[in-house]
Amino acid sequence: MPHLSKLTPIQIRALVRLDDGHGHMDSVGQEAEQLSDAVLVACYELSHMGLVEASSGWRGTVWFRLTARGRTIREVGRT
Repeated sequence: MPHLSKLTPIQIRALVRLDDGHGHMDSVGQEAEQLSDAVLVACYELSHMGLVEASSGWRGTVWFRLTARGRTIREVGRT
């Protein structure tokens, strides 16, 4: 079970950066090109933990958004 205290500062920054203020089903997240290299690496790490998901968009763009678990850990500190 992930816990906020187990995440690195850049992983926490990624969770905050990906929160677009919409609920999970309405969230589009952030396009990969809008993220720094360090945040991109953190997004991939968080996706392996089930906290972030990546999807392909129009013309091969990659988007990252929080999963429901990612939202919970960002808001509550644990899942």
